[in-house]
Amino acid sequence: MKNFIVLIVSAFVIFGASASEAQIDRSKKPEPGPLPKSISSSFNEIKLKNGLRIVVVEDHKQPLVYFRALVLSGNAQDGNTIGAAAAVSSLLEKGTKTMSADDIAKKLDFYGATIGTGSTVDDINITVGCLKRDLDKVLPVYADVMKNPLFASDEIEKYKTEQLSNLKSARQSPAELGRKMGRKLLYDAHPYGYFQTETSIKALSSEVLKNWHKDHFSAENTIIAVVGDITEKEIKPLIEKYFGDWQKGAYHQPSYIPLAESQGMSITLVDRPGSAQSSIRLQRLGLPVTSPDFDRASLVASIFAGNGVIGFQNRLFQNIREKHGYTYTPGGSLTKSIDRGVLVAVAEVRNSVTDSALDQMLLEYRRLSQEKITDQELTFAKGLIAGKFMMDLADPQNTSALTLSTIEYGLPKDYYATYPDRISKFTAAELQEVASRVYPPNDLHVIVIGDASQVLPKLQRFGKVTVYDLDFNLVKDVKKAMAPTKMSLDQVLEKMYSGLNKSAMEQLKSRATNGSVTLELAGKPAKGTIEVLEAPAHKKYQKVDLGGPYQIETRIDGTNVYMSYPGGAGPADPETAKEELSNSVFNQELHLKDPGYDVKLLGVSAVPAGVAYAIEVNKPTGTKENWYIDTVTGYVTRREHFGANGVSSEDFSNFKVIDGIPYAFSVVTRGGGDNILEINSIKHNVTVDEKLFAPKQ
Repeated sequence: MKNFIVLIVSAFVIFGASASEAQIDRSKKPEPGPLPKSISSSFNEIKLKNGLRIVVVEDHKQPLVYFRALVLSGNAQDGNTIGAAAAVSSLLEKGTKTMSADDIAKKLDFYGATIGTGSTVDDINITVGCLKRDLDKVLPVYADVMKNPLFASDEIEKYKTEQLSNLKSARQSPAELGRKMGRKLLYDAHPYGYFQTETSIKALSSEVLKNWHKDHFSAENTIIAVVGDITEKEIKPLIEKYFGDWQKGAYHQPSYIPLAESQGMSITLVDRPGSAQSSIRLQRLGLPVTSPDFDRASLVASIFAGNGVIGFQNRLFQNIREKHGYTYTPGGSLTKSIDRGVLVAVAEVRNSVTDSALDQMLLEYRRLSQEKITDQELTFAKGLIAGKFMMDLADPQNTSALTLSTIEYGLPKDYYATYPDRISKFTAAELQEVASRVYPPNDLHVIVIGDASQVLPKLQRFGKVTVYDLDFNLVKDVKKAMAPTKMSLDQVLEKMYSGLNKSAMEQLKSRATNGSVTLELAGKPAKGTIEVLEAPAHKKYQKVDLGGPYQIETRIDGTNVYMSYPGGAGPADPETAKEELSNSVFNQELHLKDPGYDVKLLGVSAVPAGVAYAIEVNKPTGTKENWYIDTVTGYVTRREHFGANGVSSEDFSNFKVIDGIPYAFSVVTRGGGDNILEINSIKHNVTVDEKLFAPKQ
């Protein structure tokens, strides 16, 4: 996948198209339109003899039926087995007492259905959708997955390997470090504050998961929402048929310790040596979703930092992005949960402006309680929120989730039916009154993820700074903790081999990758798909499809490079062929000690993903690259390519483990524009058709 985007961009010729537009005065913002009308979200509820509740929302526009089961226990019910709920959720469809994971996938795929699972602090959800005519084929599989998961030891070991790798990846993610540090500070011993560690992951076992499932997966502790082309009369006998024999169990009523309010402003720094940026996080406890002030507090959060709804017009964005240029995408939200959620605002900024950005973030936070929201802000926010809500209800997945949340959170049955009308009546004065109580101006946590040597002096003017390391241990001697570790080239390469799982990579015979691309062509984004097949001995096939005639194929047969693109096809020019052959080495990371490679250790450097060992790689083809190997995980998080057309770079993130091997599922290439690759799937040891590598006939 090396440097693929730059080569693709150079191969395409995109012609612009002109279109006539009506004359619009673009110097003025358009006036917001009227609020959308409220819609009904009424539903019927059925209860089986074993206690299982079913809610039915009829929607007869299409012959589809969508199911969402909500088990009313989540990560907060893990107790001493932290991570059990998440593991149970992930492994439900990995085999039952009567079906293997492959059997489940094939049966569902035949009917165009897919089971989805997920866990939160409060619950586990299991979803499936299908054509109405296929209900009797899909529901037995859905029920079996929920009632009789196997939790086979081999699947658990795969899961644990993946989670341990993800744990390493999380240490290079400022966002994840900030979330964990935030939970530690806000929730302390409260179950919402728990997160997985290497010890907790290794403690997971078949027995642990079976016991957790037995305790929490039961009829009394589950609600199923059914949305679509179905009536109560039609669905009840089907649910009774497949779920009527489920153990009754008991509802697990959450019971949590009281949470302490923030008193004054605390400042916490998580030291991330070598980081070129600081991740700033403001947070404080929010309200329970059942609070009569929750909707007002949520509207205030939207005006402050977007709340997942208001984009470029929120105050935080307008200040630190538009006015000061400190960051690209600041934002924030007020989270929902059974117990108290969190108000959070986040921005990634340059080290040099960490204190200046924090000044402005605190200014905007304090304005919430000290200044009235303007009429224009309020009208715009109300319209956008109501409009997004209406659009969300067009998706049965969202409809089912909202319907279930009214029951889970104990909200009035008409809570969402009356939602747009309620927010339309809020006034600026009452929002400020709520903000003064819910968001007091000086009571909050400030968390910064960054290089202590660069940003600690800047933060100290705000007050006492408490410093933690990447494992959230209190740092007493900050200077000692920042001292760089000296490594030899061999040690750095061994670090990389360990992180990449060298022994697993050595077993690979081929690899197939599929994904999506966003390319910057002629100054405009172009979206498409990419597929790549790789094999040893410099054999590679790659196809990028942007739709219509805009396709490019690259075929490398071990010696020669052939390309086809809009308007032409044939052997690649010498410079392109040289680069493509250089980048077609299968599992190139394992060949750096081969004859012909000249590798040098450059030192420790800061890259967007964190601190990395920098090495210079001179290849047998004469091309030169700089690689950056993360000091914690051993993953290659950045590459710089020195070619005939200048320097380009690739930044790798969102690592996921496939068969024990970590891969970056997100790649951003810079050099002739910012171009993005998002991986959808990677498959190992696939059948290889040698014809794909040869010139297209």
